[in-house]
Amino acid sequence: MNRVSVLISIFTLLASGQAFSWGLGYGELLVPHYHGSGEYYYLKGPFPIFQGIGKMIPGNRGKRAFYFDADANFRLPVNSEPITIVEPSNYSDPDERITGYKNYTRRGMADVPTSFYLGAKLGVNFAPGTYLEYGVTPGVHLGSGWGHAGVISTLKLNIEFFRSAEAEFSISARHISTNAAYNDIYYSVTAEDVISGRAIYDGAKSGKLVNIFGVFYRTNFGPLFLLAALEYQDLNGAVVEDSPLVRTTKEYFAAMGIGVYF
Repeated sequence: MNRVSVLISIFTLLASGQAFSWGLGYGELLVPHYHGSGEYYYLKGPFPIFQGIGKMIPGNRGKRAFYFDADANFRLPVNSEPITIVEPSNYSDPDERITGYKNYTRRGMADVPTSFYLGAKLGVNFAPGTYLEYGVTPGVHLGSGWGHAGVISTLKLNIEFFRSAEAEFSISARHISTNAAYNDIYYSVTAEDVISGRAIYDGAKSGKLVNIFGVFYRTNFGPLFLLAALEYQDLNGAVVEDSPLVRTTKEYFAAMGIGVYF
């Protein structure tokens, strides 16, 4: 959960009048630089967690009901290497593809700043923790002129198998589409950016970007908790699949955290 989602969750909990518990954890994440990059950020550090006690929110999840809610997320910056720096010699080696905040696939190109997306989503609950929702989030680059960062559309199905004070397990599937402005930023190659193995490519087209399938698990041991999440990301059939900046159509996201409720 990003920082904006945390703030929205806190506000919703307070506005609902229901009791909630909060805690502090430590987590580690493996996150692709961008969809199809074949390179990963390895992030770690503390994070807050908030959990409502009682009915599930938003949209009174747990009842058969429609809901309307805010939706927000970030895209991490993509900092490319200078053109004089070559990519790892063994590009298929996962250890060499985890390159911190440097990106070899986009080397020699302009860096992509952090982007913030804020919009709305509409959903329907079928059962406790099982829902279908659709969200649209336009974005801006943070700083760097605050330019338009494109629009992300997400259709998500979440199925929760069980949830209690002691444990929670769910699976999800997401279909993400992006507009021409978003894809132009991440996947276009201009004549100035052509190098060996990288041809001109016009990424300014709208359509499917990626399908994501994930699992989430939480378990508590008294005041202690353990969180784990894993996602498989599939770019087969993406509207920008032929871009030379798409180095792989199969990627993963992994996260694990431990902490304590107060």
